[in-house]
Amino acid sequence: MNFALAITQFFACQFPGWGVCHFSFEPEAKALYIYCQAAEKRNVILENAPALASLDIGIEKYVVVHPDYLDVVIQNIRIN
Repeated sequence: MNFALAITQFFACQFPGWGVCHFSFEPEAKALYIYCQAAEKRNVILENAPALASLDIGIEKYVVVHPDYLDVVIQNIRIN
């Protein structure tokens, strides 16, 4: 199983309220792009921003993308 598939499965189980989203991973930037189809689902993802920011899974930033809104970047927070 490759990294992108593993991440997709993880998010589908961890955050089922997100509904249908498309994911794209940029390994060089360690960025995961989350493409939303519905504005309501975008809001649900943004409600989960603290949980995303605290994940220690090798992703530095999450970019939430919706065609009708500006992109939102959620930076990873490292807790030592």
